[in-house]
Amino acid sequence: FLAFTVNHLNLIPDVFKSALSFPPLRLLGIWSFSIYLWQQPLYYYGTKFHQAFLFAGPVLLAISIITGVISFYFIENPIRKYLNNNW
Repeated sequence: FLAFTVNHLNLIPDVFKSALSFPPLRLLGIWSFSIYLWQQPLYYYGTKFHQAFLFAGPVLLAISIITGVISFYFIENPIRKYLNNNW
């Protein structure tokens, strides 16, 4: 279904196109892999070592989002730019 959807994006109504180009949603898509990478160890920490994970969950999610955004701009993006310029 993903291949079908990608191949037919030019046929979707303009309402959906404008929703997909909404700047905060685009930024979240750009940051999503970095957030996912940081969310994994924090989720593990929260489930293994925290007794009150119900309260720690939102805090750990916020920490993973902040850490993911910081690592995107200060680690991943510079490395990506270096590799693109030198290879």
